[in-house]
Amino acid sequence: SVVAGAVISGAYFGDKLSPLSDTTNLAPAMAGTDLFAHIHHMLWTTIPTISFSLIVYTVMGLGSNRAVKSQGIHEFMEVLASSFYISWYLLIPPAVLVCLVLCKIPTLPALLLGAFLGGVFACLFQESAVLQFVNQPELEDTMAVLKGFWKALFSGYVSSSGNIQIDELLTRGGMKSMLNTVWLILSAMVFGGVMEKTCMLQVIVRKLHSRTQSTGGLILSTIGTCIGMNIVASDQYISIVFPGRMYR
Repeated sequence: SVVAGAVISGAYFGDKLSPLSDTTNLAPAMAGTDLFAHIHHMLWTTIPTISFSLIVYTVMGLGSNRAVKSQGIHEFMEVLASSFYISWYLLIPPAVLVCLVLCKIPTLPALLLGAFLGGVFACLFQESAVLQFVNQPELEDTMAVLKGFWKALFSGYVSSSGNIQIDELLTRGGMKSMLNTVWLILSAMVFGGVMEKTCMLQVIVRKLHSRTQSTGGLILSTIGTCIGMNIVASDQYISIVFPGRMYR
């Protein structure tokens, strides 16, 4: 449970500060502000929390006397080395993506270029893994590799290394797996649009405005309504769209 807590803490930190995260992009879009200004203001809450988490987990780790079992790690590395070609220059696609983010390139072009580079590198350096993924020996290698590229983009890559843990880690759903998220976002935007068109949002804002007399009061009102919307709606996308449009 402690390891799970550490992983979740890091995942939340990375997700909130990533310009490629869906919710991080959705929130400023709904509120009408700049993406990187939104990320900059989130530093006030994310940096203290991750710093506290790092201190606690570091102290807990240094106080533990348990020896690290490296057998599982070596087994993982052997399976990866036998299934894939591994080299330092395969880090170029994610490095390019990081550079695009640092240069404040819009999210969609950055993601598109990063995905394209990843696919090209897979076709060039992971041909055997791609051919095994496609599993159609009747096709020429070039056509099979191209089919694997597009198939992985659409429905995701399916790993068949023989190691259950590695296969679960590397098997993903591609764009197809994001359809549920897209439907939720569309539904949330429709819901927010109805609330705005029927002037329900304006009524709520006037009630909140009458009770807000300071910057601190505004911050507390924002936090309170967002937490309340999370409880009522039980959906993060509606909880982003509704308060975002309301305060906008």
